[in-house]
Amino acid sequence: MPRTQASTKDAAAMEDLLQTAPCGFIVFQDDGAIKYVNQTLLEWLGPDKAAFEGKHIESLFNLATRIFYQTHFFPLIKLHGKAEEIFLTLRPGAGDDIPVMANAVRKEAGGIYTNHMVLVKVLQRRKYEDEILLAKKAALQALQQNEELVSAKKELEEHTQELDKQITRLTSINRELAELSSVISHDMQEPVRRMAMFADMVQQQHTALPEGVLSTLQKIGQLCLLMRNKIKGLNDFVTVEISETKGLVDLNDVVAKALGKLQAEEKDDLELQSEQLPVVEGSKVQLEHLFYHLLHNAYEYRKPGTTAKVIIESSIIKQNSYNTTKGRYRYIDFVRIIIRDNGIGFDNKYNEYVFRMFKKLDPTAKGIGLGLSICKKIVEHMYGTIAAESAPDAGASFTVFLPLRQG
Repeated sequence: MPRTQASTKDAAAMEDLLQTAPCGFIVFQDDGAIKYVNQTLLEWLGPDKAAFEGKHIESLFNLATRIFYQTHFFPLIKLHGKAEEIFLTLRPGAGDDIPVMANAVRKEAGGIYTNHMVLVKVLQRRKYEDEILLAKKAALQALQQNEELVSAKKELEEHTQELDKQITRLTSINRELAELSSVISHDMQEPVRRMAMFADMVQQQHTALPEGVLSTLQKIGQLCLLMRNKIKGLNDFVTVEISETKGLVDLNDVVAKALGKLQAEEKDDLELQSEQLPVVEGSKVQLEHLFYHLLHNAYEYRKPGTTAKVIIESSIIKQNSYNTTKGRYRYIDFVRIIIRDNGIGFDNKYNEYVFRMFKKLDPTAKGIGLGLSICKKIVEHMYGTIAAESAPDAGASFTVFLPLRQG
């Protein structure tokens, strides 16, 4: 075979190899004009070879790659005569953009410079890089969560230690309160009881005493009775804190017992209208005290010559169980109980004052001024709240919030 024919055949084979290579190949001039595009690149971008030759190479790129080509890629080729492993993005005639890795060299022939560039798809590499980034992100998140868990564990241990100290302290306080209750109910009551008894004995044994002396003895008896009532009220207030067995309590039964206790004391001028109330977890005894004092308050402060009318309403709502800790939230079921009466009412500026110990807005009123203080303490002991609202001659309204369960 003549040498010329062999060379032509080899050139044709090389051209075929270049056209079907598993990578894109493109030749472009310094002015960006495309001189050659192989078949592989045409299949990526579009089958019409005439549509590319003579066009500017930037027409193959997306917007970001065009900017990168102008500012970095082409200046790099001109400066160093080559560029290696440069990431570019092709914009085909149809379909998604194609990420490629480019290697280019700059060649000169007869004073004319051309740039030869090989393009390799990196679709899988991009996928793997994304997976690596996701794995790295997950690892960082896991590390952060682990650090947070360690910190949370340390904080929990500190809270547990503090809670243990508080439980120990509360146990001691309950023991002291139980002892104080015993002292109040017996050691303080007994001297007062004897003073009242001796004053009564003097009146019975010495009937001929001067009127002034008899009046003084009667006042002593009245003061002894007042003192005994205050001691009893103080004992009731103290014993609220003493732990006792809690259980499920039907508030309808509690209200009925409180009303029955008032009627047993011949306080009959009271009409009660109550909605169906729920079952809550708590101390039945303390809840009976709560409703007794609220009903007793309505009775004592009724308008002269009228019957005290009390309406009790209730509803279940969601409320944050954290009353004092800011930034902490745990919403649980609470019962909201509203007790309204038609009594004489009071100026609303005293809506907190009425809950203070031994305080009465009307000094001449019966009672010792502890009933509402006991109510407040009972409610707070059950992790609830109580508030008063009123206006002169418009009755009073007490709103109680109690959690349905104490857990």
